Amino acid sequence: MGLYVIKNSMENSILKPLSFGATHCNGRVKISPNGAVLEVLYTSRPVFNWGGFEPYKKDHFSVAEYGEANEQSRRRAYRKVFDYAACNEDVFDLFVTLTLDKQMVDRYDIEKIYPKLKTFLSNRVQRDGLVYVLVPELHKDGAIHFHGLINSSAVKLKDSGKRYWKRNTPSYGQKIYNVTDWKLGFTTAVKLSGNYEDVCKYITKYVLKQSDGGMIGGRYYYHGGELKEPRYEYINFTSQPEGKSYELEEAGLTVVYVTDMSNCQWEDPREWLSRARSAALAGVPLDGLE
Repeated sequence: MGLYVIKNSMENSILKPLSFGATHCNGRVKISPNGAVLEVLYTSRPVFNWGGFEPYKKDHFSVAEYGEANEQSRRRAYRKVFDYAACNEDVFDLFVTLTLDKQMVDRYDIEKIYPKLKTFLSNRVQRDGLVYVLVPELHKDGAIHFHGLINSSAVKLKDSGKRYWKRNTPSYGQKIYNVTDWKLGFTTAVKLSGNYEDVCKYITKYVLKQSDGGMIGGRYYYHGGELKEPRYEYINFTSQPEGKSYELEEAGLTVVYVTDMSNCQWEDPREWLSRARSAALAGVPLDGLE
């Protein structure tokens, strides 16, 4: 249940409990700041609290209800990195790789690396307006390095005299620069080009590559600066839409990532709330409202 304030004609506020079906819906649309639809999600029962309603009773769910913890955190990290990339297309213009010199820091120990990394990033954010998303990765020998997206206006670049010829990348054929501000090791930086959606997919692949070894130092990624994030709109599907579906057996829930909205039917959950308000004022038990 949720709590909702309903006012009568005397302007007295009355707290009325609403049914779960009135405060939650089964569809969520994720939208970038430029209006692009990033994701449409359907669930076989209403789980999205579309109005920020206050819980009438606190529900506690075990991790088992939503799958194995590490896999769930990896999926969340993947979506967050993709969202940050997609929502900041007007800011990110460099793909960077930051490596570490063993003479400067222990390349294998994230506990020693992180304080130095944090100092570098914090200084650039405060002084130069750096905006970034970085994903750590392990070399074959276990040494740590970082890949990420940043804004070129916040760092100093020097032309290396080389070009980036790695195929199937969003910067194929571009000049390779070095980030001279980074004093802890070698760097490469290339200007982004081509389809920006490919850029988003490319940076998130490094999150997926961590699936075998798990997080590095307890983190899948680092982010900072004035990053924009997506907004959400909520809908109620009247039937299960087509798309890539997953069964969360412990939760008894089907989740569908909708691929085509053109044949879907849905309604605005605010219509449900309007019916709930009318029922409450008429004295109809709200728990019976579907």
